[in-house]
Amino acid sequence: MEDSSVISNSYFEQPTIGISSDNAMEILRSSEINLSDHLQEPPVCIEISGRNYPAGIGTLGNFSLLKGKAKSRKTFASTLIMAATVRNDGIMYKVRGVLPEGKTNVVYFDTEQSAFHVQRMAERVTRLAELTNPKNFKVFSLRKYNPAERLLLIESGIYNMPGVGMVVIDGIRDLVSSINDEEQATSITSKLLKWTEELNIHILVILHENKGNEFARGHLGSELVNKAETVLTVAKTPEDETVSIVEADFCRDREPEPFAFSIDETGLPYIVDWQPAEKTKTVTPGSTSFEKHKEILKVAFSPNAQPRYKELVSQLKYAAEKAGLKMGVLKAKDFLTYYVNEDHITKHGTDRTPDAHYTLNHVL
Repeated sequence: MEDSSVISNSYFEQPTIGISSDNAMEILRSSEINLSDHLQEPPVCIEISGRNYPAGIGTLGNFSLLKGKAKSRKTFASTLIMAATVRNDGIMYKVRGVLPEGKTNVVYFDTEQSAFHVQRMAERVTRLAELTNPKNFKVFSLRKYNPAERLLLIESGIYNMPGVGMVVIDGIRDLVSSINDEEQATSITSKLLKWTEELNIHILVILHENKGNEFARGHLGSELVNKAETVLTVAKTPEDETVSIVEADFCRDREPEPFAFSIDETGLPYIVDWQPAEKTKTVTPGSTSFEKHKEILKVAFSPNAQPRYKELVSQLKYAAEKAGLKMGVLKAKDFLTYYVNEDHITKHGTDRTPDAHYTLNHVL
């Protein structure tokens, strides 16, 4: 008997429109863009308000990605977006739903949480939207199903529910058996593109980031980032872990301004005042002034006129910090390479031999 928990790549490889050599040209002609036609811009369905302008982050016919580390409050961020689209109005003067008439139904699929926790999340959405049991909001818990079953249930659902304008899939990773399977990643992304175009809806998918960096997980994450209309990142602020920031990594339209939220005592997200900290300017040889270079070289060679490699790297780091430029060992090595290339320093001898050392040619 076949194990229903195992999913094969053949499920993802099934052709959806039956292209063959007999009908390929007919299908290609139907896909041709007539340059004389006046194609309308797709309607915006989600906006983020800023100090200077409202920015559309989601349009009908496209999908977006919301990503972040575990416990960064991705689901809470999605509740703000869902509340705005369910209400089809502004929430806390920040997120606004603008779904067109006839496409105001919002559908949420959760693949990770228990039915109890999914219901609690949905209640947060309705409380934020200030609506009691809204008829345009459908919520489904799909945790008990395997990846192929979840995919089939979602596809069947959105094709058979009338008036859908917005779909949220919390746990897109759970629609594949392997997050690093390239064929499955391509197929799921193709499904999202097909669904959104054929149904003229917007889909928001949620995915974890890698533990060691800010990239969306696996081949699936890479495919989603490449094809998404908007990529939003949720991250806790280093200054205060009770505050999370939502900002756009990428947006096909003008990027929305970042905003911050926290969670109140009733479990609801609320917008907080926040300004991004000024980024420290990266120290590079090219951005360092003539006088600073001169000062660094004089100090670096003052203890020893013929230092070896490690000693010179250490002295360059010390000299730079004394000149007011903070840098680590790797940056000090960059400066050493720059000085050698610019002929300010000469390298003598063979690497890792007793006679290997450096001398200062001149002080600029």
